[in-house]
This record gives sequence, C-alpha cells and structure tokens, in this order.
Amino acid sequence: GKAFTISYGTGSAKGFLGQDTARFGTTSADLTVPKCTFGQATSIAAFFKNDVIDGILGLAFQALAVDNVKPPFIEAIDQKLVDQPLFTVWLEHEGNKENVAGGIYTYGAVDTTNCGSVIAYQSLSSATYFEFKMTSVSLGTYSNSKGWSVSTSDDKSLLVSHALSLYM
Repeated sequence: GKAFTISYGTGSAKGFLGQDTARFGTTSADLTVPKCTFGQATSIAAFFKNDVIDGILGLAFQALAVDNVKPPFIEAIDQKLVDQPLFTVWLEHEGNKENVAGGIYTYGAVDTTNCGSVIAYQSLSSATYFEFKMTSVSLGTYSNSKGWSVSTSDDKSLLVSHALSLYM
C-alpha cells in the first residue's frame, strides 16, 4: 500500500496503508466494519515501547487523518452499522494495575449502564478535535463564567484550554 507518516503529541509512526475489516471488541457480536483503510505501522514512537499494544486507532475526524483516510468509526457511520453517530467513553480509575478493565467504549449509543441519565450535548467548534465552548466552571465555592474554548480526549478524563486544565 501507499506509505504514510504521522506525527502526534507523543511521537510519530510510519508504515503503509492497508484495508481490512476492523472489529471494535473481541466477539462477532461487537461492531465489525468491513473495508476500513488504516495505517499499518512499521515504526512507532519510543513512547509506546513498554506498552503491550498492536497499534493506535484514531476516533477523531477525517479532516485530521493522514491522506484523508476515513477513520473506522466514521466508516461504520457511513455504512449504517451503528444506530446513532456517536460513541460513549466511560473511564474507570483503577490506578496502576495490570489486567484490569479501565473503562468501556459504547459505539452508536449512549452507555446507559455506566453513565447517568442526564445527557447534555454541546456543539463542536469544528469537525477536527473534540473542541467546544465551555461557558462556565465551578468547583466547591469557586466559580468562573469567563468562558473558554476547550478540548477533551477519549483516553483520559481531561479538559484542556490554553488558560485552563481540569482533571476529572
């Protein structure tokens, strides 16, 4: 396939593009997406050298993808394999433990088992990063309604702004 190179916050990866079926989970009942184009890394950042991983799967938008490759979850939406064009991330803090589930991704629906019943949607600033406008924040007796443009990541409980960082 065609060669690719990508740089990200923790390093870079390079390899070639291929096409296969992607499965989000371990059983045939899990979300299975045929005809996904993805990067097959032949070299990956030293940052990951001690991690037991097979690769990195992006859940961001196509505008951020190398060579405009359609991300697997967007492919699932386009192939109408999910009920809704959303995913839920539930993260459980377990500390530094091995072989312990750290959370659950629910594709195409809201995780009603682990997430509360109050769901609020906020429009994204653009279809690139998961960035949106946060109008106010309060914690205990502190409150501020200055407003920020923030982004969140699906791999940690974190909101980041140029002037504000909140760990949840």
